[in-house]
Amino acid sequence: MISIVIAIVGVVSTFAITKNKVENNDKQIEAIFKILKGLGEKVDIHSESLSEHKVMIKSSMTMTQADSKFVSKELFKQMEKHIDEKFDKLENGIEKILTKLEKG
Repeated sequence: MISIVIAIVGVVSTFAITKNKVENNDKQIEAIFKILKGLGEKVDIHSESLSEHKVMIKSSMTMTQADSKFVSKELFKQMEKHIDEKFDKLENGIEKILTKLEKG
């Protein structure tokens, strides 16, 4: 009879210990899920900002494009200066011709 009581107490104590461990594991799992949910929200926020930065990078000018625009602007300025000098010389030439015609 004592052995049956010891066996029943052993089974009950094993059941109680198992139930306690399962409850502790459930609490730990819930805590881990809360942490993962928070991390997931942070990842979502950062992935959105990364996609915005990727769009900005794709829409920005490359160095070769910037160099070519700068070179084309510089060439335009040089050509404009050259044409202005030619017109100034032409204007001076016309003025000389007109002064000679008026004197002559």
